[in-house]
Amino acid sequence: MISKAKILVVDDDAVIRQSLSKALQKQDYDVRTAADGSQGLETAWEWRPDLILLDVILPGMLGTEVCKLLKENLKTRYIPVLLITSLDRPADVAAGLEAGASDYITKPFSEVELKARVATHLRTSRIIGELVGIEKHISLGRLTAGLCHEVNNPLTVVLGQLEMMQTMVAEQRPQKCVRLAFESARRIQALVRAMRDYAEPLLRPREDCDLNAVMASAVSLASLGWAGRAIEVRMELGNAVPQVRGDQEKLKQVFINILTNASQIMTESGTITVRSGVLDGDGAWVFGSVSDTGKGISKANQDRIFDPFWTTKENWQSPGLGLSVARRIIEEHQGRIEVESEEGRGSTFRIILPAFTLSGGDVTATP
Repeated sequence: MISKAKILVVDDDAVIRQSLSKALQKQDYDVRTAADGSQGLETAWEWRPDLILLDVILPGMLGTEVCKLLKENLKTRYIPVLLITSLDRPADVAAGLEAGASDYITKPFSEVELKARVATHLRTSRIIGELVGIEKHISLGRLTAGLCHEVNNPLTVVLGQLEMMQTMVAEQRPQKCVRLAFESARRIQALVRAMRDYAEPLLRPREDCDLNAVMASAVSLASLGWAGRAIEVRMELGNAVPQVRGDQEKLKQVFINILTNASQIMTESGTITVRSGVLDGDGAWVFGSVSDTGKGISKANQDRIFDPFWTTKENWQSPGLGLSVARRIIEEHQGRIEVESEEGRGSTFRIILPAFTLSGGDVTATP
């Protein structure tokens, strides 16, 4: 049985919501409605509609701001958005299209035009979905090939060393073989754990999280990995940073992954600076950043650092999944990761997350 296409209508005018719903339901669409931008975002992220009809003028947050947030989130990035606007507001249309909207309809709307535009964009969306699906299969193939390669290398070492041990036990000199076998087995274990983290969905309940506390805990744990090296950590955490809503352990994992990368990309000494604060001082978005004095990342490689299994590290330091996992977790939290790097001068990874208000909702201004 083919499921009905799902359409979300976001408009603060109850009459328009009802009119659009009836017109769409006559075409056998599954319709849900929202009266403001915050409710619309929440419904879109949870329900995953096939198309969104979005009023430009909404209370609290403009439709263009809602559209930007939809397009920044991996869950809703490819959902077509049709703006609902008045004939006398062409500037709204331009702003909405710039924010990522696919098209618009004007008030008062024509059912014939509504039917045609909705059908056209649903058809286009299905084609895009098929192309995205093909790309996912290609990516899965690359991921599988990379996994086979990464597991096969240390496994070959383990088997080879164990075979050598068979001939060396009698001579009482298997120590080197045992050490190499253990190192390779630990590499396989690290790879399997990284694959588990990469594939594991975010299922734990969300909670109020103190970003400063999360980052401080991550530093304490990650620093165990560079004990004995001359790496200085500078903590420059902001005061009164709003809380975020999410999975505290997953967020901690993000910062551990980034801190670990920072320590590995430096030589025996260097400085890691950990900062937090409010983005642009508006209280709607908070950030946590990790800067290092390592060798930096070339512009050519900056587009690849989040690809699974891609790494510049040597000596089996990493399976190349840490940043892929980090980006996935942050996108699950409706946030994003920004990278600034210059070869020879180090890198900064900045995590940007929506702040959580005491009234019980995410602040939804656009960063």
